[in-house]
Amino acid sequence: ELVEAAEEFAFAVRFAGARARTYVLAAESQAAMEGWVKALSRASFDYLRLVVRELGHRLAAARAGGPLPPRRPHALP
Repeated sequence: ELVEAAEEFAFAVRFAGARARTYVLAAESQAAMEGWVKALSRASFDYLRLVVRELGHRLAAARAGGPLPPRRPHALP
């Protein structure tokens, strides 16, 4: 998530749970920051679970011989 910090283009990575931690990072530019946030978001368990679910639906449709469901914009690049 984006945060206000002394450094420009700062963002935070927060971990929940008993050992909750927050790491504040800064990039060299707006584009670099957006790239990092996107890459970290796509590395999350929730995102990967969505990708696997989407691929499972597409595999089931292919095995059934039916038309493949349309790609969802959030699932696969």
